[in-house]
Amino acid sequence: FCDWYIEAVKSRFRQEGAEKRAALAVCLHICRNILKLFHPYMPFVTEELWQLFCEHGVADNQAVLALADWPDAESFTADAQADRSMAMCMSLVRGVRDARANLQIPPKTKLELKVSLGSAEDKVALAEAVSLVCALGFIETVDTGFSGDAPKGHVPVPFEGGVAYLSLPPEIEVSDLKVSLNTKIAKIEKALSGAESRLSNPAFAENAPAELVADTNALVAQYRESLAKLRGFCAAIS
Repeated sequence: FCDWYIEAVKSRFRQEGAEKRAALAVCLHICRNILKLFHPYMPFVTEELWQLFCEHGVADNQAVLALADWPDAESFTADAQADRSMAMCMSLVRGVRDARANLQIPPKTKLELKVSLGSAEDKVALAEAVSLVCALGFIETVDTGFSGDAPKGHVPVPFEGGVAYLSLPPEIEVSDLKVSLNTKIAKIEKALSGAESRLSNPAFAENAPAELVADTNALVAQYRESLAKLRGFCAAIS
């Protein structure tokens, strides 16, 4: 809610009229229900916040949170298209932020995205979230109809639904960046080798707790994903 929804609706809060009122109404509705759900586990702080809602007249006409109606899941209408659109937006924004971090690009440098999608349905879903991708990822333009080979001066950003290509700023120091990426790759390769060695050891598989074995398998998958991404960055800037 705080990481994504609040950030996503900030621009609507700055508007006037019906758009701002709708954003505020949805935000308050979510906040009220979050407080109700947390109340059995955090009774004092949630009640304190509820009283602030009461002071401002937005507390569901109930003066005591403990007596408020429990949220009814059946009253929330699922929207598969909106769910898909937001999932793709979040995956793409995470990918862009991760690329910025690995490529040492300042988080607020305006960049361009060329997006190749796997289906027409996903193209429609992402089109609904383009403005959010631009706002949350500090992207200047998004081309959702791109196809073909990776464009020059861009790095691949895999995400849920396809792959995007993020433009590199002209001032980037490629030689220094290669050194940094190769250092990260070597570190992850060493960690991956150690994890794979543990998994290949019969004594570890037989005697280690199942949870530890599962965690190690998850680490291996994570290391391999990170390596594929970093190697993709290296190939793109070479």
